[in-house]
Amino acid sequence: MIPLKEKLIMKTLYHKFNDQLPQLETEISYKRGNKHLFFVLYALKSTSEKLLSHDLIKNGNELIFTLEAGKEKHNVKLETKESYKSYYFVSINDNLNIDEFVQIEPKLINE
Repeated sequence: MIPLKEKLIMKTLYHKFNDQLPQLETEISYKRGNKHLFFVLYALKSTSEKLLSHDLIKNGNELIFTLEAGKEKHNVKLETKESYKSYYFVSINDNLNIDEFVQIEPKLINE
């Protein structure tokens, strides 16, 4: 199994060289039997404006992650019955540097 950090770098390179900038995806990591969910913004241009906001909402079995980066808006909606130990947001720029790495707490709705 490829370590998460190496997987993130390889995917960033893929997005950078295939002109898919930026791309928001999810990754799952396991540590000591716990599942962690990462929302990863791949290959954000190094000169882009800073991220304005991100939000995670949990509504029953649905997770909704929204992100505003500069003038662009990104959304990821996941149907999940699985539970995760923690949630993170990671932004990686096209120079393979991490711009932001934060743990996020979901806002609970209808639970």
